[in-house]
Amino acid sequence: MPGPNDDADVYLLDTGLFSRVLDGTVEGGLPGNTDIDALAFEGGLFYMSFNRNGGTNVPGVGVVQDEDVVTYNPEDDEWQLSFAGVDVCDGMDASNNHDIDAFDVVGGVRYFSTIGNAPIAGQAGPFDDADIYAVPGCSRVFDASVEGLPGSADIDGLTVVDGDTFYMSFDQDGISVPVIGIVQDEDIVLYDAGVCELYFDGSAHGLDASNNHDLDAIDVQ
Repeated sequence: MPGPNDDADVYLLDTGLFSRVLDGTVEGGLPGNTDIDALAFEGGLFYMSFNRNGGTNVPGVGVVQDEDVVTYNPEDDEWQLSFAGVDVCDGMDASNNHDIDAFDVVGGVRYFSTIGNAPIAGQAGPFDDADIYAVPGCSRVFDASVEGLPGSADIDGLTVVDGDTFYMSFDQDGISVPVIGIVQDEDIVLYDAGVCELYFDGSAHGLDASNNHDLDAIDVQ
């Protein structure tokens, strides 16, 4: 892909070929240090959350925190705040432990996973950065420890089909997943009613096991 390339770009893989569908800094006007670490596409809108402690300055919105979600409409080049984490889940604050690093929206329900193990109000522990929650209500719909994922697993890419079917990617190599075995951070796993399978093998599509090819935001259509 011709440069410059950065971590505010969004790419599409279709019939084995990659194309850049959004250059966040050039088209969207985001700061050069922006890192999109959660992504969904719904109703013609890009939903995004950012990995930046201290906030990201979004055109027309202002500074948003890493537990917030914004939308971008490419048709009118407009950004809006979709939700502020502190408002939708009691106790979500601007610490890295509540950074939303995986996100999806389906039928008006917003699903997310966080980068840390901080408590989510109304839920019993233990808490894990591979747990998945749903808003409204901040209910836990996927408990990583119950499903057999190791404590080192952190879901940093998520697509939701329904409340029991998820596509997910992890933030590091060498995660042991039930049934599959070891997966890398450029792979995508499909979880369907308690059964996991490898959906996307990144190395088979030219992505390697370095952190530079970690899939940290996905949307499976």
